[in-house]
Amino acid sequence: MPEQTSSEHESHPLAPLIERALNGFVAPLLKSVLAPVKRALDANPELPVNLAIGWDALERFKATPDYHEPIAVIRHRWDEHPLGYLHRGLPGRAGLEFFLTERDEEAVLDALEPVLRSSELLASVRGAIEAAPLHDGSARQQVAAGLGHVQRAEWALAWPLLIVPVEGAFRATARSRNIVDDAQRLPSKDGGRHRAKVEDLFELLGLEEAFQVFLRRRVYGRIANPHRHGTPRGGHRRQSLFLMIALIGWLDAVAQAQLAPEFFTRFGRELERRQMTSLQGRLRGAA
Repeated sequence: MPEQTSSEHESHPLAPLIERALNGFVAPLLKSVLAPVKRALDANPELPVNLAIGWDALERFKATPDYHEPIAVIRHRWDEHPLGYLHRGLPGRAGLEFFLTERDEEAVLDALEPVLRSSELLASVRGAIEAAPLHDGSARQQVAAGLGHVQRAEWALAWPLLIVPVEGAFRATARSRNIVDDAQRLPSKDGGRHRAKVEDLFELLGLEEAFQVFLRRRVYGRIANPHRHGTPRGGHRRQSLFLMIALIGWLDAVAQAQLAPEFFTRFGRELERRQMTSLQGRLRGAA
């Protein structure tokens, strides 16, 4: 059977809206974004909307300086980026969309919030915590209370109840593997011993490199020092959400909880949903 042409089949639901936008008085940049989407929909009216959105995202990516750099350079930049761990775990096209939005960290937090506050993901985390090797019962209680504050978006209360048990989880794991002694000390080069910073433990625990970078530069390190030292001025949502991701990563690395795939799948869907909403809004505005 001969292949149908675009005039022989019913058009894609988005096609008429895009057609009106392209025929109207729209900015040249918007036309350059919409044109490849329209071509893709004309060629295949059954094309999933999220794939059409992928064309839009790719067109915008091609307009950035990064498009002209070797892929190896871009990949290396992500390896060293504080949020590279989030990018590497995303499924499919969502990775590209994250690349296009990550320069605005508040936008990333906006996408992370509904994912990490979802009842389904929190239920999975709570279940994993029950079986996880936390160092004592008080840590389990603190995490449980912290998760409740996350679910209610009570950020000023969430991070204090997460920051202690999450660091304690990494330290307890290091002790259980005899990486440190009971006083959390590591061997020194001079033959003595010194108390380990939590950042010293990540490589010794064999954590994924991108996860180590995220922990050092977003959960701990300079940006998190005000929260660790009890002198924060804002940033409570950011610290709470990043501590949640650290907790999920620890549960996967130590308790084999398999939470990261669920988290990244939900995060990818949320990024795609936001991209779809943005594209539909631009189409309505241009029509």
